[in-house]
Amino acid sequence: MVIQYQNTKEEFVEASAALSARNRQKKKGHGGALVLGSLAIYFVSMGLLTNHLGRVQGSIAGFHVVFPLIYLNALFVIVAVIKKMTGMHSQFEARAVFGLSLIMIPLIWFARMELGVAADAQNGAPVWDWMLLIPHVTWMFLVASAIVAANKRPRDKWESLPMLRRPKSALITDGGISVTDPLSRHDHQWQAFIGSQETKSMFLLFLSAYHVVFLPKLAFTSDVELNSMREFMKLIPADPAR
Repeated sequence: MVIQYQNTKEEFVEASAALSARNRQKKKGHGGALVLGSLAIYFVSMGLLTNHLGRVQGSIAGFHVVFPLIYLNALFVIVAVIKKMTGMHSQFEARAVFGLSLIMIPLIWFARMELGVAADAQNGAPVWDWMLLIPHVTWMFLVASAIVAANKRPRDKWESLPMLRRPKSALITDGGISVTDPLSRHDHQWQAFIGSQETKSMFLLFLSAYHVVFLPKLAFTSDVELNSMREFMKLIPADPAR
């Protein structure tokens, strides 16, 4: 079976997002450890701060400890929601967004509790002031800028990789796939791939954690060819030794 196609920037962005999601899925066990570690740091820090600074200043310092966690969770959720609403391919799964949202509830409660403790220690005098956020302005800006840059990276990378924009021809057989363009040729046996995925518009063939071959479904001329491709993908080892 031979198909002719030319990848688009949108397909590249979608394939990059799928590759990132696949890599995160393999590391998903680290998320729980990160949350538990963050909470442990919070409670240890609070004990040390309270003993060293006293009840009022210790509680205010505790707010500064927990605020970055609230900000980061909120930032990731907001970015994911905006990308979903604008039709972009979000790099955050719905379950991850839901989990981050749930994590924010105890974090916000901790922050309010710390400010409340400080207020009680001052006979109810208000503690909250927007000036409390001044020490965080620099790193908040840097983190937001880094996230924006990370989400733009696939689109920028597309411009710097002309080989992705060349028209291609793919010969697909039970022995593997051979992708050629006017200047190069790449041959891969099915055993060379570490996984595959079918999306609404593409077939994704993963060569590594950093490389994916993506074939648009529009390049297939019939349902017979689409089904043949699905059968070929079954030849990719389910759990190859790497």
